Amino acid sequence: MPLDPLTEPIWEYLKELVGEVRKQNAPVHLLEEYEWVKDFDGNVRKATLERPYLGFAFAMHRDKSALYAGAMAAIQQDVDFGKVIGSMVGDEGGQTRFDSDVLFIQSLQGITNLDGSFSVSKTSISRKLAKLRSYLTSTTCVSYLLIPLPGIKSDRFPFSIDEGIVVDQFSAKEVGWCVETGALKLMNNNMPIVWVGDCTGLRIKIESAVKISTQEELERSSSERLRYLNEETARAHKFGTISRWKLSDCVEDLLFVLRLARPEFIGTDGAVLVSERSTGRSSTWTGRSTRPFVSTSYQIDSSTGRMIRSYWRQMKAQSGTSRGIPSICERRFNAAMDRVSLDDAIIDHLIAAEALFLRDAGSPEDRGELGYRLSLRAATLLETDPERRSELFKFMKTAYAQRSYIAHGGPSRTKVKVLGRAGEVPINEFVDELSAVIRRALKNAIPEYSKDSTFGTSGYWDALILGN
Repeated sequence: MPLDPLTEPIWEYLKELVGEVRKQNAPVHLLEEYEWVKDFDGNVRKATLERPYLGFAFAMHRDKSALYAGAMAAIQQDVDFGKVIGSMVGDEGGQTRFDSDVLFIQSLQGITNLDGSFSVSKTSISRKLAKLRSYLTSTTCVSYLLIPLPGIKSDRFPFSIDEGIVVDQFSAKEVGWCVETGALKLMNNNMPIVWVGDCTGLRIKIESAVKISTQEELERSSSERLRYLNEETARAHKFGTISRWKLSDCVEDLLFVLRLARPEFIGTDGAVLVSERSTGRSSTWTGRSTRPFVSTSYQIDSSTGRMIRSYWRQMKAQSGTSRGIPSICERRFNAAMDRVSLDDAIIDHLIAAEALFLRDAGSPEDRGELGYRLSLRAATLLETDPERRSELFKFMKTAYAQRSYIAHGGPSRTKVKVLGRAGEVPINEFVDELSAVIRRALKNAIPEYSKDSTFGTSGYWDALILGN
């Protein structure tokens, strides 16, 4: 590879630096680090190591080197580095300043061996400088959002949902990032090991625009910088545009689609956004509450895969338009699935149902018989057989009554009497059946929003029920 034009002065400086360290028998400065590796059993474990850090030697000898000033001058005169020594705005949501010393130290990182010796070559220095220049002059910052989904399986990894969005097995390094932030739990708190079956989840590539300005430009117009950042944080984030500013929404959107496709419970404790660059790694963590679970039996087979892609594609097309699943349906359905309390799950499911079936309900005085109206619409949409339609109508009337009973302070019940059925249903079975109904309703509604512009209106329901 052609050598970087800055390599020569830095190469000469490093030769002097390394020679001075060895001649004086100076101690090798080590940093204790660790990395995550896969063992012979396929589990991912934490391995501790000591890594030499050339920055220590740099700090000790920089003032003794006659060539240091020459290396700094070369960096400052470089056409690419010169314009970013001021600052870089955008990728960290703020201002990061670079000076010659910082650039110089960053260019040296990694040019060392694990045994404590220095491995210095023109090629390695040139490669490091080229990587640093590429990062500092880039117009976009690439990050990866990792959403652990312990135990999720696929007929083939990676499974692609959309461009830049895949379900995949995480690398050992990615597992480490998730464990560090708490997005992924260890097998045992006393053992830094993660079962290989849990090292799976969603990996989402997120590209964010970066604004590069000189220090003079920034000092002249701080308001312009703030305007740019405000524009970035206000970007669209639903389905079509994945934004690093709305991580929690990304998590909920994708969980919603996965949960529509299959009934098996699937959850996550959070997600981590990681950006690796020449100047180091940064991570942002977002947590979420979910009911306790060890792993999932969720399997993405060919049929499930087609459904996931279809729902995502349709919701992506509907995003930003007046037609589409109300966002409260998504939030409440996910909340219901995550609830530990079955009473809370019932309320969340019925709120989602109201948003779907009662969007045309007006002022309070016009909202009489809501339970009847919701039950009739749900039964008519989901069932064609008269007997099954009647059964579903009675079930949803029971569910709405149960929701009102809980909302008005009624004590928790262990069983529910469903209209038209003998005996009582255990509350956990009742909630499972309610979840299945709401899932079916949401799955039916997604394509209806695309096909019929009147879906959800009074006219739509009247025509459906009356057969017009």
